[in-house]
Amino acid sequence: MFFTSDRLRKLARGPAFLTVRSLHRLNPQIAGTRPESIARWLGFFERPEPAEIVANYLRGYFLFGRKTSKGDWFHWHTLPMRSVITRQWAHLNRNRRRQLRGAEFEFRYDQDLEQIMRLCQQGRDGWLTESVIEVYLRMQKLGLTTSLGAYREGQLVAGFWGL
Repeated sequence: MFFTSDRLRKLARGPAFLTVRSLHRLNPQIAGTRPESIARWLGFFERPEPAEIVANYLRGYFLFGRKTSKGDWFHWHTLPMRSVITRQWAHLNRNRRRQLRGAEFEFRYDQDLEQIMRLCQQGRDGWLTESVIEVYLRMQKLGLTTSLGAYREGQLVAGFWGL
């Protein structure tokens, strides 16, 4: 079978991301090194496509960003446990519902995703880079994200988002 460089790169990207991520974790200063050139060849500095994000999310991996001197690095992170909250399964006990009603919160679904992400980003230097925000906003346009914002007196005071 004949493989072009682009096809070979796409085939290698999936299995290689854990290896490259491990190399990066061992040596966070990879600028100008062989692991960086491999990461660039595999496309870890390129924005992932929505299909790749969804596929990796279903495998338990979350898209993270990291700023480097040569641009933003995209990598995949996994947690030992995940939590999936849907509208059907979300449940608050009676005391919590009473507290929320007394605080006069207004809840809005699927509005202000960018504002929620920007508030999550404030005061932190980490995984939620500008490039990652752009990726998730692009996914919002495709209808692949959801968010919940809590508002008090018209001001966003809390929220969360996900795929």
